[in-house]
Amino acid sequence: MVSKEGFPIAYEVFAGNTFEGHTIVPVVKDFISKNKVKELTVVADAAMISTENTWALKENGINYIVGARLGNLPNELITAIDSNLPREDGKSIRLQTDNGYLICSYSTVRYRKDKYEMERQIERANTSLLTLPKTKAEVYQIQQGKY
Repeated sequence: MVSKEGFPIAYEVFAGNTFEGHTIVPVVKDFISKNKVKELTVVADAAMISTENTWALKENGINYIVGARLGNLPNELITAIDSNLPREDGKSIRLQTDNGYLICSYSTVRYRKDKYEMERQIERANTSLLTLPKTKAEVYQIQQGKY
C-alpha cells in the first residue's frame, strides 16, 4: 500500500501462488483496523478489483477508484458513453452504474492509437480470409503438401 504521494505505508507477503484479487479486501480492512483510518480510497487497476471486490469494498464503506477497459462493459453502457462523451481532449462524463460511478474521459491521442490498432486487426483478418482454402479439394491439397 502506498500513500497518495506514492510512498509505501504498508505491505503484506503472500505465497507466490496467491491471486492478488483475493488479498485486496482483507489487507485493506486489516490496515484500516490497525491504523484506525477514518476514510480511505483504494486506487487499483481492473486486474486487482473484481466485481466481487467492489461489492465487498462497498459493504465495508471503503471508497475505490478502478481503472477499467471499456471493452468489458455492457453494450448499453458503451452506447451511453458514445452518445454523451464530448470528443474534445480532457472532456469527461460521469455515469451511474451498478458498481458505482463510471468516469470516462476523451483523448485524441488514445483515439488515434486505438483506431490504428483496430484497422490493423481488420486488415490482418481480411488477409487471412483471402488466403483460406475455399474448397475441400484445396484443403486436401494443403494436407498433402501440394498447395
